[in-house]
Amino acid sequence: MKKKLFSCFSILFLISLLLWPKLSFEGAKKGLLLWFQTVLPTLFPFLFASKLAVWTGGSRYISRPLLPLFSNCFGLGEEGSYSFFCGLLCGCPMGAKTCSDFLDEGKLTTAQARFLVALSNLPSPMFLLGYVAGEELPAWLLLWSVYGPLLPLSILARRIYLCPSSAFLTPSPQRMSQQNLASPPILETLLADCCQVLVTIGAYMMLFSVAAAFVARLSFLPPFLRVLPIGLLEMTTGVQAARSLPRPLSSFCLLLFPVFGGLCALFQTKSAMKNAGLSIRHYVFWKLLHTAISSLYFFLGIGLQSHLLLL
Repeated sequence: MKKKLFSCFSILFLISLLLWPKLSFEGAKKGLLLWFQTVLPTLFPFLFASKLAVWTGGSRYISRPLLPLFSNCFGLGEEGSYSFFCGLLCGCPMGAKTCSDFLDEGKLTTAQARFLVALSNLPSPMFLLGYVAGEELPAWLLLWSVYGPLLPLSILARRIYLCPSSAFLTPSPQRMSQQNLASPPILETLLADCCQVLVTIGAYMMLFSVAAAFVARLSFLPPFLRVLPIGLLEMTTGVQAARSLPRPLSSFCLLLFPVFGGLCALFQTKSAMKNAGLSIRHYVFWKLLHTAISSLYFFLGIGLQSHLLLL
């Protein structure tokens, strides 16, 4: 059944490309420019620096000052703290990529990696403050709504993944031995790995931007019903489209799209989580739950702001 659905979609997509080549070209160009102007200059330096820090052992000097905070709040060790830090600082899909790499190297257990993927694959503060925040959605309300739900989510995820067995709290000796026998990578290997991740992200952004361009041309739909699927396909394009909506719909969409990430970010995350111990279904569940709780935080923040203005 799944194969038949993908076959029908591929045929429909191919026919659309043939019937509307100019629209396809404009959508692909827009996605490529977004990747080149936004994702590449912000993500590549952090991705390379993160891999270099892990290779040279410098990541422990970054994670040790954070260890008291992340250990008390989330029960993480050095590697888990660094992975969580990278996921928040560099944004999606760096959180999932770092967890998968550490799991392969034996620095995290499967349970710890699943716990971290549930929490750390979020849009970075730089993206939120530089690209999303504005008159429609103040920075404090955006950060509160995106990162505030991490505490209740961490409590639930810790109960699900880390509490059933204390055996999950130490890395596998077999993986650790494999890591010690592996030859250390060279700079060219690190660069090639970074380029592979970024090229995959760029390709997905182009494809989903083409799909978003087709949705944007459905003029018979109301503005909200056009903007919503665009943001659910690709969040960066959706953020641009959401600014045309009246408030408070624009404010809510500007929160909804980055938190959920869109199908484009979902496919990027799936490609980053190459380890078999990480499930994309679990990731989707936590994304939907985070989106629901962020919406609650958003309306609580608006209510609080209105109450303070009345005072």
